[in-house]
Amino acid sequence: MRFSGIFAVILFYTTASGTAAQAEDLLPALKLEPQVTVSGLSSGAFMTVQLQTAFSGKISGAGVVAGGPFDCAGGYVYNPFFDPMDMRIGQAVAICLNPTEMLPAVPLFPYVTGFIENQTMARIRILEGRGTIDPSSNIIDDRIYMFLGTEDPIVRSETMGMLRNIYEEIGVPDGQIKFDQDVPAGHSFVTALGDVPCADTEPDYLNLCDADGQPGGAAFDQAEQIFNHLYGDLKDEVEPVAANLMTFDQSAYSEGAMGMDSKAFVYIPTACKTETTDCRLHIALHGCSQGRSWELSDGLLMGERYATLTGYNGWVEANNIVVLYPQASAVPAPAFLPARNNPKGCWDWWGFGGDDYLSKKAPQMAAIARMAAAIGAPLE
Repeated sequence: MRFSGIFAVILFYTTASGTAAQAEDLLPALKLEPQVTVSGLSSGAFMTVQLQTAFSGKISGAGVVAGGPFDCAGGYVYNPFFDPMDMRIGQAVAICLNPTEMLPAVPLFPYVTGFIENQTMARIRILEGRGTIDPSSNIIDDRIYMFLGTEDPIVRSETMGMLRNIYEEIGVPDGQIKFDQDVPAGHSFVTALGDVPCADTEPDYLNLCDADGQPGGAAFDQAEQIFNHLYGDLKDEVEPVAANLMTFDQSAYSEGAMGMDSKAFVYIPTACKTETTDCRLHIALHGCSQGRSWELSDGLLMGERYATLTGYNGWVEANNIVVLYPQASAVPAPAFLPARNNPKGCWDWWGFGGDDYLSKKAPQMAAIARMAAAIGAPLE
């Protein structure tokens, strides 16, 4: 039944009067409520936290799937003999993530996680003081969904634990945070439309897991989990409308920001196309190796897969939520500096695009803010 569902969705999105996303236009101006939510996987989860923190005055909720705290990569001891970017890369790979991936991660000592948490809070206070991010006190009333699969070999459990502690230090009540860490999933976004086995970590990182742990049972629906926690009770999902997914010209908003594709996607529910319905905006950020231009092992491009197979669109069609799907792209690294730049098309959470990657004016974050403003939900 599940696999027939996958084929039905693929058929639905690729037939009905041509391809699902046809026009490459500018974003339309819609009637949207001012509060925005954001979610993401992996590098998209780190960027989710960056957006939530920087634009806390307008972002009211976040879904963090296998990510970590604000400026996790920057929580290192300063060394004048090393380039700051190299230090951030080393911190990201060796501390925030599991550097071996295929082997169990060596646990981080409490003094390491405590140091990073202190550095994170210090950076937030510094940027607040400069006025380059909104006050973190705005986060206190946010609703936050967190997820880490038990079989994830990439993101450390301590990294998500640090994020949970940072929220606590900011003052977010426990009841507003849902931390799901019991699903035996690999590094992935878990969706009923996925075709990667639950415990695996492999492209396209869209995994199929049983909600109750029993084979053949109902599938775990991460989009439903995120939206239910961020918005409360939802109307039941419906069939997404192929014509409501459009490709738009992302380059019109990126202003040359490094590591951003020229095109991106937005799903606009039918009811939101009129000025008579108040709708909300959700920003959904893919992970590394999931952008539309990423080439999969079979030679096909990732294309619309994150926008169509994560399962968001059926829920938003029923609940009048517009979903913006910004797209990152790879930036090849020099042969003599293989760790530099962005070869897997990740979002910038370690500063490959420059030292300002955390403020409201950081290139990628400012680009996403311009998209949100254009469609009717400005973040400033």
